Amino acid sequence: MMQPLNLAVGETRTDRGPIDQSRGILTYRHFDGSLTDTYYSSIKSNKKIISERYARDCSLVDAALDLQYNVACEFFYLIDHDPYAEISEANHVLRPCFQNNLVALLSAKINTEMGLYSIARPTLRMIFESLMISKFCSANHESETYDKWIDGKVVYFTNGVIKKIKKPNSGQFSEFWSLISEFTHSSIYAMQPDTCIERVNNEIDLNFLLIHMLSECNYHLLNSHLFTPSLKYYQSRSRGAEKLQPWRKELTAIYSELKKQYNKPAKQFIRDFKSTWEVKNA
Repeated sequence: MMQPLNLAVGETRTDRGPIDQSRGILTYRHFDGSLTDTYYSSIKSNKKIISERYARDCSLVDAALDLQYNVACEFFYLIDHDPYAEISEANHVLRPCFQNNLVALLSAKINTEMGLYSIARPTLRMIFESLMISKFCSANHESETYDKWIDGKVVYFTNGVIKKIKKPNSGQFSEFWSLISEFTHSSIYAMQPDTCIERVNNEIDLNFLLIHMLSECNYHLLNSHLFTPSLKYYQSRSRGAEKLQPWRKELTAIYSELKKQYNKPAKQFIRDFKSTWEVKNA
């Protein structure tokens, strides 16, 4: 983790004049401006800098989420209006989780663009939990985890989901869970002391990596679990399968391009998530 860029403890200034508030440094000196002025000035500046520096990442996130939405529009219409199309037994978990994840992924991207990388991470943790619970419930819609989620009760993630996965090996899921938990519980790794982005490129890099990975998992949830063979059949008959082909082709191209940047654990995580799961009944 990078050390906080805080002039009161981290830098020595030879001049005594006020600093540029758009840098996002909180000096705890009155003449450098207020907290809110520094905050609002810096996130505006950060968005311009990060949007340019990470232009390709920003573009791919937006494109992938728009395409997922386009594909979902084709099938959600049938779920809502076609009485003959058979829906997934876990639809009441899968659909709200997918929909929530679309908004959450975009929100995490926007916070990251503004330099609020730590604020994005609790959202990324919720997306991960949502994906795992949805996939688990799709594998066993008669599980206690499914019932608890539907009833609005707490799902104890480690015992209720991760430890009940028989196949694939849940090691990558546990490692991801440990990583994201470090950033979302109060610890030396959590939060950020200011909104300065001058020394935190690695934090921005990590956020975009996590967003891309979870975005691909969200598309898998949509395409392989939410959409049943029956839904796909009625979509092709009533709305035209050719309409979906360019969207799916572009999504495949996006995620194929992104995989070239992933390390082995990231690639294994996605393979394991997209594999066929076997889970314990109890």
